[in-house]
Amino acid sequence: MQKSFLFFFIFINFKIYAQESIACKEDLFPIRDEQKKQFGYVNIFGVWKIPAFYDSARSFKEGIAVVNRKSKFGIISCEGKVILTCEYEEIQDFVNGYSWIKKNGVWGLIDTKGKIILACNYSKVENISNFNDLAWLQTNSKWGVFDKINLKFIHNPQFDNYLQLSDKTSLIEVNGKKGMISHSKIEKILEPNEDSIIKFAPYLLSFYKNGKVGVIKDIGTKLLNQEFDEVMYLGSALFSAKKNNTYGVWDTWGKQLTPLFLDSIGSFSNNAAVYKKENVYGFVNTKGNPFIEKYEFANTFVNGIALVKQKNRSFLINRKGEIISQSFDQLKLYKEYFIGKEDLDDSWGIYTYENPQNSTNTFDSVLGGNCDKIKVKAKGKIWFYNAKLQELATNLSFDSIGDWQKILQTNDRFALIKENGKFGVIDTNLSVTISPTFEKISAYNSNQIFFFIGKKQNTEFLFARNGKEVLKNYTKINPISKNTFIVKKELKFGIVNDKSEIVIPFKYDNLTSESRENPSFYFPVCARIKTKYGLINQKGETVVDFKYDEINYIGNGYFSIIKKHQQSIVDGNAQLILKKMPYTVISSLTNDLFLVSKDNKFGIINKKNEQKTPLIYDAVYPYYGNFCVVKKESRFGIINRNGQLKHEIVYEKMKLLDTKVILMKENKKVELSTKGILTE
Repeated sequence: MQKSFLFFFIFINFKIYAQESIACKEDLFPIRDEQKKQFGYVNIFGVWKIPAFYDSARSFKEGIAVVNRKSKFGIISCEGKVILTCEYEEIQDFVNGYSWIKKNGVWGLIDTKGKIILACNYSKVENISNFNDLAWLQTNSKWGVFDKINLKFIHNPQFDNYLQLSDKTSLIEVNGKKGMISHSKIEKILEPNEDSIIKFAPYLLSFYKNGKVGVIKDIGTKLLNQEFDEVMYLGSALFSAKKNNTYGVWDTWGKQLTPLFLDSIGSFSNNAAVYKKENVYGFVNTKGNPFIEKYEFANTFVNGIALVKQKNRSFLINRKGEIISQSFDQLKLYKEYFIGKEDLDDSWGIYTYENPQNSTNTFDSVLGGNCDKIKVKAKGKIWFYNAKLQELATNLSFDSIGDWQKILQTNDRFALIKENGKFGVIDTNLSVTISPTFEKISAYNSNQIFFFIGKKQNTEFLFARNGKEVLKNYTKINPISKNTFIVKKELKFGIVNDKSEIVIPFKYDNLTSESRENPSFYFPVCARIKTKYGLINQKGETVVDFKYDEINYIGNGYFSIIKKHQQSIVDGNAQLILKKMPYTVISSLTNDLFLVSKDNKFGIINKKNEQKTPLIYDAVYPYYGNFCVVKKESRFGIINRNGQLKHEIVYEKMKLLDTKVILMKENKKVELSTKGILTE
């Protein structure tokens, strides 16, 4: 049965592996022997051809495979013959017959026969592309470009630093001066004599020297000589250059579209840009042709409409220059509407772009909002105005209305309202769901749970998102699930359900249930009686005795329990996982790994108290899939679940985004998504 499954697994993956194994007489696949817990190779029928002997093994490429034993790498042939013994710290995959190897911290080059082509004398190697044979090598703190096809340096190690722009070119630095090279040609595109070289637009670089700037493409094509004072990207594949206080416009292929005669020019929007010439504003299109040249002031076009000013009056025009609105002393644009004001009237009218000439109402001020729910102020109150219908919601006025706030991950919104010093809630249908009668209203908006909590006269009330009252007359209410709540009454804490039925009696001095990864996991709950802490389950039974000085939830269903400065870890069933640790457990990183610290250094242990990493890091970040970021001496790297370095700790910056983490250094970056996918 096991052999049949193995055959099926290999068969469905045949197309993936076959092309990597074509140099062998038959296709071989790395497989783990679960009894030996080691890797070997089998053929497509599941027959072992190379016995399981290695800790890890890669697929065959070009007739050889990289294997690992005791954290060292080597190379074997299709017959299992050792070509290189497992004594190398790293061996990269072979490309066109060659591979980079690392031994004693330095790199060299070998061929498929294991012959040393370059001795291990290079401190760093960075492939220019996964699909060519060029690489940057560093020795004695100098970088050069090596060609694996011809086995020679195209650029000898001579550069202090480099920044790769593409597969074809890189920026270089020598003694603080910048230049540019082609990877495949000996001649330099720009000698390292420039003060700076900056990417200022897609595919465009500006190079500066002695206060003058030129423009070059990232593939090495020079567009502008170094004779200009300033360059700026305008969008729409266009850029401007300044010389002798006048501007011209070029496209990114180097064609000049307008001569140097403009006093200023802005960015392109709606295929037009605002320019100024001799105190007159106008517009220029993406072909460099000026049009509509007659205004005292102009803003850029948005959705085919621009705000302009003439004779101290502001109004709107279309792309043809036709006036489409009234003129005003003051005019402001919003996404769906605009507002205009006459200074003498000191009031604002609201106009839509579909009907820009008429407004039947005026207001003291306009506070913004969507076109059908604009907040306006009139007669000392805040109202809602529908600009499309030109209607005021006359039944709704308040002293103040807050911003619209999101309910969980839905499209529903709410806003707090205030009237006579009391707070309430309104929804986007302009229905008052909670009357403004509370001294304070807060929203519990976390972990798939949403409630409003209103407070008045030291008493709290709980409301569902639609404003329906759920609980009332408790001193404190803390939701821990959609229908279970920690509450306080008469100085004691207990737990009730959404029908006010008592789940846990009121006998505790404190109850806490921190926000947890799984909102259905809210028991056991940490409880306190007098000064001692314990854990109770959903039946109110004590599962960890009340004898601890401190209990904290550390994630993934684990709790830290502390007594007389000794820390242990228990799970949600109160089973002891780790006892009296010699270091401090900070958090649970995964279901079986814990972040620990000692003497301000961090490491990782498993549930058997085995160190997966030594306590050497300045910081360890959460795991995404099988990987996490670590920090040491102001540098960042990535380790796997076994604590092994996947990316060396050489990255200078880390950027945390909602969906991924990005590590960066001069010419390289690696991305780790929240799904655990690594991208280089």
